[in-house]
Amino acid sequence: MIQPQRTDKGHRLYTEKDVERINTIQSWLSKGVSIGKVKALIDSDTLSQTDIETDQLEEVTTLLDASAL
Repeated sequence: MIQPQRTDKGHRLYTEKDVERINTIQSWLSKGVSIGKVKALIDSDTLSQTDIETDQLEEVTTLLDASAL
């Protein structure tokens, strides 16, 4: 989900946006969302982790499951 740039010696270089995305991913995972669903949530780019309460998360998960059929 993140493709950091690399130095000539192969060290990864993360932007501030990369770090924010990593924090968002970790937040979703800590709430019990599977990595596949996290990718779908991030790819949709319509949801912010600060805007979603636990009950809303369950609703989103149900919708994502339904759309996968």
